[in-house]
Amino acid sequence: MSSNTDKAGQDYWQQVWQDREIPDAHDPLRNDLNAHMFQRLHRFLTGHLFAPDQADLNHQSPGRLIEAGCGASRWLPYFHHSFNFEVAGVDYSAEGCAQAQGIAAKSGVEADIREADLFSPPEDLKGQFDVVFSIGLVEHFDDTADVISHLASMLKPGGRLITLVPNMYGLTGWLQRQLDLEVYNLHVALSPQQLADAHVRCGLEINTTAYLGTLNLGVVNVDRRQDRWWYSIVVRLNAWASKGVWILERMGMPEFANRLTSPFVACAATVPRRL
Repeated sequence: MSSNTDKAGQDYWQQVWQDREIPDAHDPLRNDLNAHMFQRLHRFLTGHLFAPDQADLNHQSPGRLIEAGCGASRWLPYFHHSFNFEVAGVDYSAEGCAQAQGIAAKSGVEADIREADLFSPPEDLKGQFDVVFSIGLVEHFDDTADVISHLASMLKPGGRLITLVPNMYGLTGWLQRQLDLEVYNLHVALSPQQLADAHVRCGLEINTTAYLGTLNLGVVNVDRRQDRWWYSIVVRLNAWASKGVWILERMGMPEFANRLTSPFVACAATVPRRL
């Protein structure tokens, strides 16, 4: 077990995932307004999952992909159906793993889901993957580089690490702090440069690091406040503000990725090939 402080903890995630209905997986063909931010993430992933020499895959499997922190993941079927990856996941929450397995089964996808500690993963996961993907994971640990080094240990030489975290320096973080300070305190705020630096300290080569999206206030987590009188008001206001921006973007306004309003920070990096 690593000494790296887990700011959330296993019990927190067990409570988050328990008693939830099995949702549908992410669908890249869905293009209604509610899928606007997912489509932005889809474009980023399409551009950075593969090395240039993998551009023409001829519908063959590009290899194996594992999602780290895959609790209740809607991403694994997406990666299989969209890119033909063989998919796996690892998470320390039994309930989260069961949810991820249920979503994969609902989508007709065979996924190798492991309930395990990321800091001491099963030996047969080490050095075996072409892509390691995480979203909303590494920011929950005090030592960002340490957790990234453990994720990178599952990659083959030349493999890609795709890391996405919420932008807790901007409006998302400010609202989270006002609406639920306890949840805010489960996060480490990371800028693109800080996230990139953590990858570099692990010996990875940076492909890109950036803010993603103009606005998505749905990232603000107020689930624990459903008993408050203001809960439904805040949820509606966040949705209306976000959708207003998305409508403008669909009318031709360019995306304005920035520190203040962007919901996500993303980094794509590569394990150097051995000479």
